[in-house]
Amino acid sequence: MNKGGDIITVALGAGLFMGHGRWLVKMRLTRCPVSDNHVLNNKYAVMQFNGSSKPKKLSKYEEAIEGCEEDMFETDMLIESLKSAMESAEKVIKEEMSVEDLGVKFYRCVEMLYRGDVSEIVREDHKKALPVILERLKHKLDALTVAQENWKPRWKQVFEENTAKQRKATRKN
Repeated sequence: MNKGGDIITVALGAGLFMGHGRWLVKMRLTRCPVSDNHVLNNKYAVMQFNGSSKPKKLSKYEEAIEGCEEDMFETDMLIESLKSAMESAEKVIKEEMSVEDLGVKFYRCVEMLYRGDVSEIVREDHKKALPVILERLKHKLDALTVAQENWKPRWKQVFEENTAKQRKATRKN
């Protein structure tokens, strides 16, 4: 360790990240306002990188399960996005929130719904635009919720069949 003023230089192991000989980290120490102790304000994580970060090859059973998990995740994310956009639109309509406070999440959700940018329309006349958008968001959420309920039995079936098949295949090997 090399001290120089209030900066400490630490040399951490060899062979880290891209095969560099040494990796130097500078950490600044500051005085604690309550006592005379030094406080370290930064945290660093160091990992060994050996260049073999290839993903594990999945069996066909694992791929089927992973596909269902991805579909379930995407559906859940879309539902939550629609709920959030509806909540924001309702707050603006009730004047609990201003149009300027509608965030990126709202506009991305509406952009996806209308397949284009409608932010100018909302900003120009939100009192007319938001009730129409809110109604469309509600219809989309209802349709997606019904679709999710219809997909659940199929997802369950895929999980049950492929989990059992994967266990059998693992036992054979």
